Amino acid sequence: MILQFVSSLQWLQPATVAISVLALVYVSYICLLHPLAHVPGPVLAKVSPLWIMSSLYRGRYNSDLRDLHKRYGPVVRIAPNELSFATLEAQTEIYTKQEEGGFSKKATFIDFLTGLLFADPTPTLLTVSDIHTHRKLRRTVEQAFTPSALAEQSRIQKLHIDKAILRLEQCADGEEIDLGAQLDMILWDILADVTFGEPLTMGKKSTWEYLKTVGKASMPIVEFLLWASAFPGMALAFDIIFWVLPYKNTPFSKILPANKFRECLQRQSTNTRKTFVRALMNRQRFGLCLDNEGLIFNAIVLLFTGYQSSSIAAVALWYNILRSPGICDKLRNEIRESFHDESEISSERLAQLPILDGCVRETLRLLPPANGKTAQRTASGCLIADIYVPKGTMVSADVYSIHRSSRYFGDADSFRPERWLSLGKDTLFGNDNLKAYRPFSIGPRACVGKNSALQSLRLITAKLLWKFDFEMTNTDFYSYSRNHFKSLAFSAIMDGLEYQSRLIPKWEAQKTGCFTSLPIRIHPRNDIADAATAKFIADWTKYIRDGRENRTHFCPSPVGNWNSLLYPEGLPERLGSVSYLLDLGLIHDADWSGQLDVNEELSVQDAVASHEHLRPALDPQDNRKWDPKSPQLRFKLLLSECVADCIKTDRELGTAMLKAFRVLWLDIAENATSDAPQTMNEYWDVRMSNGGMSVFWPMVLYVTNLHLSEEQHTLVQPIVAAAEEALCWANDYFSYEREVWELETGKAKRIVNLVEMLSRTKDLSCTEAKEEVKRMILEAEAKYCRLRDDILSSHPDISLDLKRWIAYIGLSISGNHYWLSACSRQNTWKTNGLRNDTDNRSINGAVHDSQIQNTQTGNKNTSLEALKLLFDSTPDKSHPVCRYPNDKLSDLALTAPVAHVSSMPAKGTRSELISALNVWLKVPPEALGHINLTIDLLHNASLILDDIQDNSPLRRGVPAAHAVFGNAQSINSATFMFVKATDAVRSALSPAALMALLDGLEVLFLGQSWDLYWKHNLQCPTEGEYVKMVDHKTGGMFVMLVRLMAAESPYSGASVVEDMERLARLLGRFYQIRDDYMNLSAYSAQKGFAEDLDEGKFSFPVVYGLERDPELRGQILAIFRQRPSSGAAEAKPLSRKVKEYLIKCIAASGGFEETLKCLMSLESELDREIASLEQNWDKLTLF
Repeated sequence: MILQFVSSLQWLQPATVAISVLALVYVSYICLLHPLAHVPGPVLAKVSPLWIMSSLYRGRYNSDLRDLHKRYGPVVRIAPNELSFATLEAQTEIYTKQEEGGFSKKATFIDFLTGLLFADPTPTLLTVSDIHTHRKLRRTVEQAFTPSALAEQSRIQKLHIDKAILRLEQCADGEEIDLGAQLDMILWDILADVTFGEPLTMGKKSTWEYLKTVGKASMPIVEFLLWASAFPGMALAFDIIFWVLPYKNTPFSKILPANKFRECLQRQSTNTRKTFVRALMNRQRFGLCLDNEGLIFNAIVLLFTGYQSSSIAAVALWYNILRSPGICDKLRNEIRESFHDESEISSERLAQLPILDGCVRETLRLLPPANGKTAQRTASGCLIADIYVPKGTMVSADVYSIHRSSRYFGDADSFRPERWLSLGKDTLFGNDNLKAYRPFSIGPRACVGKNSALQSLRLITAKLLWKFDFEMTNTDFYSYSRNHFKSLAFSAIMDGLEYQSRLIPKWEAQKTGCFTSLPIRIHPRNDIADAATAKFIADWTKYIRDGRENRTHFCPSPVGNWNSLLYPEGLPERLGSVSYLLDLGLIHDADWSGQLDVNEELSVQDAVASHEHLRPALDPQDNRKWDPKSPQLRFKLLLSECVADCIKTDRELGTAMLKAFRVLWLDIAENATSDAPQTMNEYWDVRMSNGGMSVFWPMVLYVTNLHLSEEQHTLVQPIVAAAEEALCWANDYFSYEREVWELETGKAKRIVNLVEMLSRTKDLSCTEAKEEVKRMILEAEAKYCRLRDDILSSHPDISLDLKRWIAYIGLSISGNHYWLSACSRQNTWKTNGLRNDTDNRSINGAVHDSQIQNTQTGNKNTSLEALKLLFDSTPDKSHPVCRYPNDKLSDLALTAPVAHVSSMPAKGTRSELISALNVWLKVPPEALGHINLTIDLLHNASLILDDIQDNSPLRRGVPAAHAVFGNAQSINSATFMFVKATDAVRSALSPAALMALLDGLEVLFLGQSWDLYWKHNLQCPTEGEYVKMVDHKTGGMFVMLVRLMAAESPYSGASVVEDMERLARLLGRFYQIRDDYMNLSAYSAQKGFAEDLDEGKFSFPVVYGLERDPELRGQILAIFRQRPSSGAAEAKPLSRKVKEYLIKCIAASGGFEETLKCLMSLESELDREIASLEQNWDKLTLF
């Protein structure tokens, strides 16, 4: 039977031989005779598309292609008729030369996707191959990315980011979150809003649920299309598949219901916002033939491609930032130091931040959005990178390979944002070719929305880092598909290191000459430290009585107490004790360094004896009886309260700190040498003997209440060593001039300073030596950051206390640096050594001069008894509520209703009026900007209050602010906007402008009062009364605008203002009466049908009808009377039938006809008034 089966297959043998021969001939031709045979590449790629298909299927196309370029060179053959280039010149040639005879777009899987969604192929920016059609389509879409459109998008972006911040604020401190999911949600909401003008969560699903549905339903199909599209001739096969498989039977019908987008399209026809859809609706302006179905599909493509690339970039940016703690700290500090308040964060200012810009650029370099398979077809034979490429060949230049090529970038595979800050040629990145940075591609097919994407990335990063401290917990890479539809997900926790201290802005610190690269913080209770200094001075005067307290420079300074800057995160109840001890250290350091007047200078022997007198006072176990007049007893009396408090508060840390004072500090000081150091090692030994480092770290541990093991101390010892270098070198840098002055004036016998040592031993000038020390300070700080980052990345599970300890070490470095740059100890030599500590304490507001005087004279009626509370740290003495710092609350809840109103579609009438009036008034640009801001604030506030008072549920087709945030919060926010507007005018404009604002506000409130009064009391005004109310309410805003501009204009004569005020009042009447007419005849899409009738409002058509038709008057008032007049009752809208009946009655009375006549008359009057102003302008401006 087997033989029979074999014999039956004998007919296949000739076919097999024929196929084999054909295959051999094909392979021989492809590898030896084909015009591209000389181009290197893997054999599988030369003979078939299987290499591309395999790479796409595994999701490694870009990395595999880069590996090929590293192996074969800048030109690689990746398919029988396709080449990939990895040079800048080839990229420029391929993607910028698209005219006749150049290159054309290759069909991609999105062409097939078009057929899946719609009956006919639809041109999109990604797929259209015709150059002229692409140009028209691009010009159409570019309308959504103009500067004014980007400004509008910025408001939308901030709104959705703020909503995300509210979500995150509900998480507990230290709670783990999926930051990738949060970024996805933010970007989807932003892009959906700027595409369609509204969220697209499809029903009751949350944003994240919808996105997961999208991924689950769509990505298997996209993945298949990506893989299969590499086959030649697949377009025909897909056309057949999509013809057999109706759209309604595909998963896309569930996530992209066509009727949903058609509804969006219909609503966009009445929306003035510059959305993607709105831009596409202007297609005829650019000669683009595109029906509504094609318009919808283009919007969907823009939405999904924009979301995909933006999401990958955002998650990658945060991944790179959080896995580099040093970079994260620098970026966080740059953002927080560049703005005084969160409201100041804007896309324009963020674009100027160098570190943020470097992080964004570096992320897009490593993971460029334009890193897909973007092949072009040659229209004729040409040379590319000295390679002849025949007609019809597919060519591409891989951005990913170029960006990661060492030919163009140093350390190309690492995240190094500093490359974008390197200006010289002597650094690792000095030879980078920045022209090779093209993350959004180049030429006519470059990403049209790149500015919007960069704006989103910057705003998201800045606003999240402003509000939160994040820490990465783990990474998990996953992919929606196996190609460039790849996203990163990772978990992060909001850093549990909450800071009680206040961050010192960099610009503020630089005023003193401070140049530290680390963040500076100051304790919120600086008053405790200053009061401890006052107590120490008083106690020294009382017990020691040698006058040294009058010649010593203590811890207070113009920028804050030394202790507040050294221990910004110290416990308030322990801050007083360490401040007291540090002042003790300063007064004894004066002995040792010879900083007293020359006639009273202590010798080394006297200083050692003084230390011996001090030693028993620092020993809690010393029970010896001393002579009442002995210095030992006086020191015991001086320090007894402080020592007892330290032991009582924390026996372990307090004892260790006092022991360090007693043993390490005093003993090392006694053994110090007087020989001048000759080497860095010798100098370092000297500094360690008198720098006080041995006692400083136990003080930090005590004041911050950190109990660490010996193993933990060993682990961070390299960090401590680097910090000690930074601390010592900073002291030498800022004290050098003072030490030179003391030597020259005979107040000291020698200089122990690194600047002096370098100048003496390395033959440097003083200026050169100081610059060298400055470099060493910054190098030590960088070393601290590097070691810190290494430990945090190599020991991700270290305890929270150890993380605090590492962070507090850095804060001590920067705080010490800042204090040294401003303190009287290092700067009073400039005023001949006159001490000014008392003045400094007064400046800081902690201790008044009279308080110091009382303590020095021994007055028993001083505040010393009150200062004892500083050392009373018994836990049950004060409730935690008493110790909470007086931090400023976030203004997010306050500004949320206003941000909601600002995001709505706007008519822009006031902005246009300001621009028009400025043709005459010529207000300077800066003042004009403040006027625009003021009017916007007032207008938004009035909209919120109007909607509440009218009980209107909609505002321009969007839920009104009070419908979202509630009446109380909305009223509070609107009221605050009046305060902000007044402050803006007060601080930036003239007193005349402030007077115009206040007068205008009074007029506005008067007009509104009568509108509310008539409605509440069902009292219909006369036509004259109605017009007077409009002049105050609507016209009042326009008149206020005119007066504000006139106050800042060089052409502000009385006659000018009077004529323009008349124009403004006429405009106000026209504006309001037209609004009344539109509400009852149209306007339904924005405000609801005839909503003025629901509100019981006496609009112009109603007023006219009631005056002319008594019968109508009774009917309308009867219906209005059924509405509740109490503010506590909810007013229900009238039924549509009732409103239609009332409108019919008003029409019968001639109300609408009269309103139209009135509007036409007002329009004519406005034209005459404008013409009169134009004719008389030259004459008017003379007066």
